[in-house]
Amino acid sequence: MKWQLSYRGYEHMLRTEEQYNSVDKIKIFYWLRTIALLFVVFFHYSFQFDKIFRTGFKYPLVFSNFFGKTGVMIFFMISGFVIFNSDKHTNRFSFLIKRFFRLMPTYWSAIFLTFFSCELLLPNYNVTFCTALANLLVFQKELLNIQYVDGAYWTMPITILFYIFATFFICQRTTKHITIFLLIWILSSLIFNTVYFFADYHPFLLKLIGNGALKLNSHDFIVGAVAALLYNGYKNKYLHLITLLCIINVCIVEEFSVSVFFCLLGILFYSIGYRYNSFNYNFCPSIISFLSSISYPFYLVHQKIGWGIIANMRAVGLKEEVYLIFPFLICIVLAMLLHQIVEVPSGKWAYKLNLL
Repeated sequence: MKWQLSYRGYEHMLRTEEQYNSVDKIKIFYWLRTIALLFVVFFHYSFQFDKIFRTGFKYPLVFSNFFGKTGVMIFFMISGFVIFNSDKHTNRFSFLIKRFFRLMPTYWSAIFLTFFSCELLLPNYNVTFCTALANLLVFQKELLNIQYVDGAYWTMPITILFYIFATFFICQRTTKHITIFLLIWILSSLIFNTVYFFADYHPFLLKLIGNGALKLNSHDFIVGAVAALLYNGYKNKYLHLITLLCIINVCIVEEFSVSVFFCLLGILFYSIGYRYNSFNYNFCPSIISFLSSISYPFYLVHQKIGWGIIANMRAVGLKEEVYLIFPFLICIVLAMLLHQIVEVPSGKWAYKLNLL
């Protein structure tokens, strides 16, 4: 494949899984992925870096976790929409393998890219090679209490659990059955929050399933799923009840500012679900399309590699925040390489196997 220099060229070359289906025409998702990317970068390169390396920067506490949490919230809500907008009549094996090719080769590549980069840039904060190998399991933290190569990987077990849920409860199911599943899921999440926060003992299985599937992020995926059902013409009063329960759930587990953002984001997804014309979905500059296309590999490589670059810049006197543009741009290049060398080919392999 020849490299193309224009962003317009990348728009056709760097196509993600979602761009093969009808979600491609909802251009606002491109904007949302880019906004989520910028939110996460801002959080990790400022507040989180200061927390780990004690640089002395003073940021308003009200924003300390806001950008990180809301950035991940956007990614999860889009995932909920995309998965529940997929073909529900495909067999479960094809559905699961499709998601495997979408996530795992890029994730595994990012593990080793991050490990070897940090051996050069951040050796005192790097993990051992055995720990890096254990990260291939995804659930090594929950199963073996082995730390992540990069702390940003905490979202991977949650995403994998969500895809497993989707595989067994969405494929070859009617919309009515899916609605019942969503209602049971959010009710279970609310019950779990009550038990989890007041119980003194948390069994291992409760932690493994509950932390990812029930406690922290169920509301994000579910609101995205509700929007997808509305988008496909399914109107049911229980969908609004499910959304209301999601709002209650997020208010229980998150602070006020994050809960408000969740409500505003939910309104936006509802407008997409009802196909309102309040937003110009067709307007999407090439740079937004490009950043959206590499958002997944960028998320996997940006944090720890970026910290290593920042730490080395500070060591030679480049301490002003304006220099944060350099790790950002370098990680974009790394993400672009991962996307083109790993993510796109792995998606094509699955497509050739008639699994996409």
